[in-house]
Amino acid sequence: MLILGKQQIRVRIAFVDAPEKGQAFGQRAKQAVSELVFGKDVKLRPHAIDRYGHLVARVIIDNQDAGLELLKQGLCWVYEKYIGEAPPEIQTSYWAAQAAAQSGKVGLWQDTVPVPPWEWRKEIRERPQRQSVTSLPGAADAARNSFS
Repeated sequence: MLILGKQQIRVRIAFVDAPEKGQAFGQRAKQAVSELVFGKDVKLRPHAIDRYGHLVARVIIDNQDAGLELLKQGLCWVYEKYIGEAPPEIQTSYWAAQAAAQSGKVGLWQDTVPVPPWEWRKEIRERPQRQSVTSLPGAADAARNSFS
């Protein structure tokens, strides 16, 4: 959240995706963003409005690109789904920063198998459907018998 005038606005950092709260490094990423922006003048370079009505923008603090800084710290991924919408120089710098963090095992890249947040969210969305079928009494036996 940022404050515009006296109003708080929710801003999503464009072209990167950070771990969710329940994921490894999720809290650390949130803390890093807070440290980057707290008490500072922030420049927003709007890109889009997401489906939830939040502004998606590049966030610039003291001439530093917040997304790029988070990538350098190994606290987010290049958002593969949207990076193609970025100018070529942004794409190049973001991919390079992620590659450097990954090869240096910085931040979330210390994990042996880091799970991108878009895959983690997909797993969460699919989990209740799987559990509802298998949690019914006898459902596993019925499923096995239907394929026998």
